[in-house]
Amino acid sequence: MTDLFEVGKEKRFRGLDRAVELAASGEVEKAINVILRSISGSGLLHDPVVETALKAECALEAIRSGSEEEAHSAALHELATDLAVENDFERALRIAKLIRDEPSRSLALSQISLFLAEAGQFEAALNILSEITGVLDLSSTVIAVAEQLALAGQSEKALAIARQITDEGYRAMAFEELGTAFLEVGQCEYALECLKNSGAEGTELWFEAYARIARQLAKRGEFLKAFKTVREIDDDRIRSKALHWIESELVIRRMLARIEE
Repeated sequence: MTDLFEVGKEKRFRGLDRAVELAASGEVEKAINVILRSISGSGLLHDPVVETALKAECALEAIRSGSEEEAHSAALHELATDLAVENDFERALRIAKLIRDEPSRSLALSQISLFLAEAGQFEAALNILSEITGVLDLSSTVIAVAEQLALAGQSEKALAIARQITDEGYRAMAFEELGTAFLEVGQCEYALECLKNSGAEGTELWFEAYARIARQLAKRGEFLKAFKTVREIDDDRIRSKALHWIESELVIRRMLARIEE
């Protein structure tokens, strides 16, 4: 049996695609009429497709009242972002590439790449990077994608991407962000490598990484290594915290040993 909802949904998507093409060619009135026809009579007030279409209608309407070039870019940018939020990445990319204003197009592609990474579609996210022209957009996107890779356990790939950043300032920022991400998932050795590359040696974040390594060593029962690691911490507060972690682990192990006797 044909699913009438899905048929109607696909029909509205086609209408939305056609509206965007018309808007891109300057036929704004036709674009708005197509959108209105595509959502009329649907009765699906909470349907994300309808919601996106309504947002597109409002954005396209702005073309008539403001700077045409600026409004055109803003309309398509908003539409591309809305579709990416809904994980409709194929349409989001098609619409983003219609944006005539280069900075706006670069930003839209950057945002889509980030949404792809957050959805775990790392290869697709990386494939967009070559189309992002803004230095800030590209650097921030690379950092965000690398961070998502680190959180997903793809440590080597995350480091490889960070190393590709040519700007020294952004590269240092990338390694610092990665260092924090690695700490969050317990990859402390990778965190130290990142922090060393970011120039963060001797900072609070640097000593925090050593404290967490000491904690991991203690949990594995390697107490001698844990205490040696604590010696690297030149921050009284963080060193005290690390020693507390080690001592707590020792107490727990002694209690368990007594129970098992």
